[in-house]
Amino acid sequence: KKVYTEEEILAAQEWLTDTERASGQPEMFGIAKKKNVIVLQVEALQNFVINKEINNQEITPYMNKLANEEIYFTNFYEQTALGRTSDAEFLLNTSLYPTASGSAYMLYSENQFDSLPMNLKNNGYSTNVFHAYNPSFWNRYIIYKQFGIDEFYSVDDFEDAEAIGWSINDESMLMQSLDKIKAMEEPFYSHLITLSSHHPFEIPEKYQTLNLEGYTSYSDRHFRNYIHSIHYVDQAIGKFIDEMKRSGLWDETVVLIYGDHNTGFMDEGNTFARFSGADNALALQEGDKSIPLFVHIPGEENPQVINHVAGQIDLGPTILDLVGIPTTNKYMLGENIFVNKDRQVTYRDGSFVTNDLLYDATPDGIYDNGKCYDRESRQVTDTSLCKSSHELGIKELRMSDNILDGNLILEILNLEK
Repeated sequence: KKVYTEEEILAAQEWLTDTERASGQPEMFGIAKKKNVIVLQVEALQNFVINKEINNQEITPYMNKLANEEIYFTNFYEQTALGRTSDAEFLLNTSLYPTASGSAYMLYSENQFDSLPMNLKNNGYSTNVFHAYNPSFWNRYIIYKQFGIDEFYSVDDFEDAEAIGWSINDESMLMQSLDKIKAMEEPFYSHLITLSSHHPFEIPEKYQTLNLEGYTSYSDRHFRNYIHSIHYVDQAIGKFIDEMKRSGLWDETVVLIYGDHNTGFMDEGNTFARFSGADNALALQEGDKSIPLFVHIPGEENPQVINHVAGQIDLGPTILDLVGIPTTNKYMLGENIFVNKDRQVTYRDGSFVTNDLLYDATPDGIYDNGKCYDRESRQVTDTSLCKSSHELGIKELRMSDNILDGNLILEILNLEK
């Protein structure tokens, strides 16, 4: 732990509560007041498979249905670093950035956080996580307690089922989780984390139901595996939601579904890039970080496709606003994703994307060595146009690092006493 002066602690407090940054109470504030919340975080789900066909077959027919019938964010980005899945969880739960090295789940598991689960818990929600894997992996069994999670259902809490990849198959995991969820007192918050589509994306042959003719070379093996695994997971999600509807839970629950991080295979000229249409440097940068986000809000019958940018750091404040818990006094860096403004999604390396620009940083960290792209013209533009947004992103990354290094949320709370 680093020691910060009172002046530095107050500066962090001011940054976190800046009313120009805070989401406030947007039009949709409280639209799902006291409704249940289910967050479904899908392993390695990327946006390029949504509404796409391969050999005249839909890859994700059920998620395509969600995109057409619910709220679909097309310009939503993952912001993870070396912690990968744990970073996606960290962004959701804390609305802070992951660490530049290592994993925040390992390094800061005993910090004080103004977490999403704790805020829900303080407003009458039970809080739980379902992940059919070892509870000590990524330090989950420790940090979940800091977040205010009441119950963590890990691998030993699930009945044996056919394994796909790292654990029991997603269909069994999701249906077993739903059986437990249906018995819970409402309102509840449940975070479900899937695994069947984990790298190297290999699933049993009987689940490889798509015709992937034309993608049979050895170099295409990861692409084939990925398409088969995501198609399988899509079917599992479909069965999960169908059962929610049958049981009546769908009409009482806010549901968010999104990918945790990229595949790591979106490289120039390879099958992933060609299939997704990423035929230039800008499209590669966009496609590599782009993940889908689907939001179901009970009572909202009009489907929406929302195209403005947002990122994983915005998920926690969004959920709190939807269920009627004000976020203006919360120590979070994200904003409600339904507020359309000059938004920015910053990545751990200092790269960022806005509605108009994308800046691709270089590993040396020298600003002028990076490239600034105009997203409308699809061309490289003067780096000076990206400068102010880059500086804002760096400032926010440093503030997040300071909050973690000094456990500053605890220090702020101590000053307020």
